[in-house]
Amino acid sequence: MFGNWTKKEKKIAKKAFELARSRAYKKLIDTINSKVIKTQDDIWELRDALNKKAKDFDDDFDYRYSRLPLLFVLYI
Repeated sequence: MFGNWTKKEKKIAKKAFELARSRAYKKLIDTINSKVIKTQDDIWELRDALNKKAKDFDDDFDYRYSRLPLLFVLYI
């Protein structure tokens, strides 16, 4: 499965990828909604956390078949 993916495996992988990404975004949205912003520093801390999360998303949600097994281990 790690080298040659069948059409059926690719279709399933795409659905699993979308599910994992959807779950990750839901978790991020819930985290953001739970934050209380009271000070200017809170704003910049949130910005820094979002910038880090954006990098994590870019790294994790790389839709190359060689990377999908790791993604599935992390998010599904």
